[in-house]
Amino acid sequence: MKPTDLVLSKLEGVKKTGERAFMARCPAHDDGQASLSVKEGDDGKCLLNCHAGCATEDIVSNVELAMGDLFPDRDQKGNDIVAKYDYRDEKGKLLYQVVRLHPKSFRQRQPNGVGWTWNMEGARRVLYQLPEILEASKDRLVYVVEGEKDADMLASLGVLATTNVGGAGKWSAEYTESLRGRGVAILPDNDQPGTAHAAIVAKSLTGVAAWVKVVPLPGLPPKGDVSDWIAKGGTAPVLERLVAAAPGKIPHAFKSSISRLPGERAARLDAGKKILTFGVSFLDQAMGGIFRSDVILYGASSGVGKTALASITAGANCRRGYRVHYFALEAEDREIERREKYRALSRLYYGAGGKKPIRYQDWYYGHLDAVLGRFEDQADAELEESMGNLKTFYRDDSFTTDDFLTQFEALKGETDLAILDHFHFMDSDDENENRAAKKLAKAIRDSAKNSGIPVIVVAHLRKAERMQRDPLVPSLEDFSGAKDIGNVATKAVVLAPAHNVFSPDSRSWGTYLAARKNRPDMSVTRYVALNMFDVRTNSYANSYSLGRIVDGEKRKEFKAVTEDQIPFWAKQNADEQEPISW
Repeated sequence: MKPTDLVLSKLEGVKKTGERAFMARCPAHDDGQASLSVKEGDDGKCLLNCHAGCATEDIVSNVELAMGDLFPDRDQKGNDIVAKYDYRDEKGKLLYQVVRLHPKSFRQRQPNGVGWTWNMEGARRVLYQLPEILEASKDRLVYVVEGEKDADMLASLGVLATTNVGGAGKWSAEYTESLRGRGVAILPDNDQPGTAHAAIVAKSLTGVAAWVKVVPLPGLPPKGDVSDWIAKGGTAPVLERLVAAAPGKIPHAFKSSISRLPGERAARLDAGKKILTFGVSFLDQAMGGIFRSDVILYGASSGVGKTALASITAGANCRRGYRVHYFALEAEDREIERREKYRALSRLYYGAGGKKPIRYQDWYYGHLDAVLGRFEDQADAELEESMGNLKTFYRDDSFTTDDFLTQFEALKGETDLAILDHFHFMDSDDENENRAAKKLAKAIRDSAKNSGIPVIVVAHLRKAERMQRDPLVPSLEDFSGAKDIGNVATKAVVLAPAHNVFSPDSRSWGTYLAARKNRPDMSVTRYVALNMFDVRTNSYANSYSLGRIVDGEKRKEFKAVTEDQIPFWAKQNADEQEPISW
């Protein structure tokens, strides 16, 4: 940093008065009029003049600087030093320093007691940030990068990072011992020297470090580095997921809980910035929304509305600006798009004062074109704007677990939510259905966990004797052949028709919704919501009745909870929730 910029960063009330000339409040006296003149001299020196008469030494000391800070730091050839990077030994003693010059170049120097010797002769080579690495628990991951600036940028995210003097191609075997027994992730620059350097470092650390992974960063420009990646929004939690997903096995090992706490808050708050919606008020209030790495199960018997719910979730998130990829394995071509278009048409129709009852089926068969046809262009235009980030996949041939993994791998960095509709339409060469289901469940869980992309899985409920006895609302055990996906799911939702509930008109019918699994808070699973599904708009009402399933005289019954039994999360008004806008 130039001396003038350094001084200005310490002052208050700074106003520019000319080319590299400023006025500010003097820190050496009670200055309410900005009486301190700050200028940059032709030689780079910072010139200070308090019009109230304060001494320069007093001004400098009051902002915790020294007189030497007013003078530019230069190398022997007169080039300005714009950054300094200290290399210290195990006890923190300065061994040598890398300096960045203007115009851009790098030089090394070592202290000689009275100044600097501008070479590295006799200097002991060590890793950058060596004391910080040695003081940290061996449970903590160390990132190896190509430059000191990159290491400092990573350190600003709260992670351990290091590099070697000279950058790419200058790695030495003597560095390896400092990383013995540690997990190491190497982040190469996006060029040939960076790739070659990463390979050299990885080979050198193999058998010394606990494990080593080379982790190319996605989206880097040619010759880009981790500083570019961070500048585009890269975070420590995302970096951890990239390391976990990179090729190579990390040995399982116990870690102390204390070592896991650093960065916990940042990771949690970072994840909280990107909570997706279910698109149904009860589910969002009960389960708080869709989190990163969630595996969510939607289950119901045939014809109850699994795909309708999945498409509602997809549309609600797209309208909020999130990217959604929908594997429509059971649907006919364009079905998801048609469902979204009908919702837009019904909104436009009723918004224009339409009175005649309409429903999706009649529109689908072309019976409502005289009523809704005039809204088609407007609906298409609105969908083009709001649904541009919805992408759908319709199967026209076999689709296996391996096909899913290949497709999902390509989605990393390209989507915010994946929907698999549905579990039982995946093909398998394995004649053992349970083994095939277990393989698919594990693939879904690992994909979501390693990528940070939540996955919604739609599945059928079984037609066993237990279901035929009509328990009113199914349980997690009622998923057909999907025991394994139920085990790995973080959240599970079941739907059931409320045949026993009288609907005041033919425009809506009752549906029971229940959260049968919610890992962050299982207390919500004791409740069931009676929600009305409006066949005019193909969507659920924002309000619902909360209750429990109890034993009746002849069968199970829905019993609404009393006012004093309503949990606090269900008492929140709709206007206190983040709006789900059309």
